[in-house]
Amino acid sequence: MFRYRFYSFLAVALALFVTAAWAHRGPAVPRNLNEDEAKELVIMSLNADTRKLPKLTLSAEKGLGAQGFYYFVATADTPGSSPVIGHFSVNQATGDVWDSVWCTRRTSDQLTRLQKKIRQKAHVTDEQLAASSALSPCPR
Repeated sequence: MFRYRFYSFLAVALALFVTAAWAHRGPAVPRNLNEDEAKELVIMSLNADTRKLPKLTLSAEKGLGAQGFYYFVATADTPGSSPVIGHFSVNQATGDVWDSVWCTRRTSDQLTRLQKKIRQKAHVTDEQLAASSALSPCPR
């Protein structure tokens, strides 16, 4: 009988401890987007016809572009013209996508939905979004 009560008490105490620890774990810590998420955003920023081009490739160019941004060169198999589709920068904190040549932010409904999904997964706060969205990868 004593063992039963002891193990019951131990099980309840352990359950309470785990519940308390889970409840007090604090808010999720924001993280930067990873390179795969950034590539996904660049692809979504392209128009539908461009996304269908054969051998569409995004190459991450380390050391190029602005600090805090991923820099990609998009290429595809385009007979008779340049294989370069464009140059893109992605804000590592917010997922904002920029055309690095024209220095314009890329927007579309599909891109906005994907950004929202990735930002939630990365625990990007409204404050972080407001602060980092003002950043541009373009020289001033």
